[in-house]
Amino acid sequence: MTHHCAPRSTDQQSLKDARFVFIRRDGHRGPLQRPYDGPFQVISAGDKTFRIMVGGREEVISIDRLKQAHVDLSGPVKLALPPRRGRPPQRIPEKPHSRTTQQRSQTSGAGRIILRSPRFL
Repeated sequence: MTHHCAPRSTDQQSLKDARFVFIRRDGHRGPLQRPYDGPFQVISAGDKTFRIMVGGREEVISIDRLKQAHVDLSGPVKLALPPRRGRPPQRIPEKPHSRTTQQRSQTSGAGRIILRSPRFL
């Protein structure tokens, strides 16, 4: 008799023999976003953790987040890159050409300088 919460031992055994695995994304996912990243190469397997090469560095990941990847080994295997984290790089906008005419500076009633936006000139 098996229980619905008990993991199958055959799945764990086949995972220990795997050369490539997928890593489950934890946390909230947006619509149409894949639940797994990969495939990634397995360096070594332990009882509860695996050492996996992710984007050129070695990471230790729990067996609960892994799924065996069935990869065609007849050709070169294309390994996945880890997902990018952080803010995307910002492009530095080019400075607009300054006008050669002399700009007048005006002051408000409180004495602050009023600058006119160049796009409205």
